[in-house]
Amino acid sequence: MLCRDDGRVYGVEMCQTLLQSPKAQAVVTNATFDLVIYDTVSNDCMIGLAHHQFKCPFIGYSAVPTLPSYYDDYGLPMDASSIPD
Repeated sequence: MLCRDDGRVYGVEMCQTLLQSPKAQAVVTNATFDLVIYDTVSNDCMIGLAHHQFKCPFIGYSAVPTLPSYYDDYGLPMDASSIPD
């Protein structure tokens, strides 16, 4: 069984489900975009689609705090308030 503690496994499953959808495949194949805005929670595949498929800039947003496991990915410093003395 795979561990889901940091959302990455869930993110892989989400990407696989999205990219296997006929509606999503039609968009990926036929659409062009000037900008992709995506939810960053476990959704790294949007970065790949924006950069490699659509060749456009991308903006990630999150309505919830960023998971600590993503700090390195986004170049964020570790939140000092969550580090015990």
